[in-house]
Amino acid sequence: MIIAGLLFYIYKKNSDSELSFSRETAKKLLLAGKYYIISDIMVTIFAETDKIMLKNIVNSESTAYYSAALTCASLTSFVFVAILDSFRPIIFQSKKESNENYELNLVRLFSVIIYMSLIQSVLMAVFASLIISILYGSQYMQAVSALRIVVWYTTFAYLGSVRNIWILSEGKQRYLLPINGMGATLNIILNIVLIPKYGANGAAFASLITQIFTNVGTGLLLKDIRPVNTLMLKSLHPRYMFSMTKTVLNEIRK
Repeated sequence: MIIAGLLFYIYKKNSDSELSFSRETAKKLLLAGKYYIISDIMVTIFAETDKIMLKNIVNSESTAYYSAALTCASLTSFVFVAILDSFRPIIFQSKKESNENYELNLVRLFSVIIYMSLIQSVLMAVFASLIISILYGSQYMQAVSALRIVVWYTTFAYLGSVRNIWILSEGKQRYLLPINGMGATLNIILNIVLIPKYGANGAAFASLITQIFTNVGTGLLLKDIRPVNTLMLKSLHPRYMFSMTKTVLNEIRK
């Protein structure tokens, strides 16, 4: 509500036009966003399914440990969201101007996201015990092993965020439905198989495997989105990360 109020204030201050409602525009926007609306519902479902199944199959205590691990794994998510939000308009603009620059910007963004998330995952895996003890206390130490597993899924989750920029740029939004549909189905199956045997660690493994499949594996299965996997592989070369870092530093100096 605060954000909405601020947006309304900024609009009134900077625009002479009165606010009005257009049924035609609303319909157009809903139709354009239908793939994102449905796919986001699917993502929400398989993001919460593991907690529900963990509680029903094992107990509430395991759910608490797993939830704590997930919270710790996403502590730095605001950094990645800021990077993605900053470069999304740059990529959209470069798509209009030059396909070469467009692909280069995507590769650079992939590279930065991959290496930053890998560094984060390594540090969290090494210091998992310390992180849990500081944030949750000694009674939550059973969440340490789940954190060391689930933290690696963030790398693939952020890869999916960059891939979605490519999907929107290429007008391939219809593929979001099969991608997330397959991901949701796989997540449920993995949870059924892994939770009874491994508890919170099983749910963590299910989340990791689901993210790998959804954000990388589907690119091998679906021919029309296969080119983005090529960009991902190309981005593994460190020079793209260094070139992006250099560009950012130069912009800051300016």
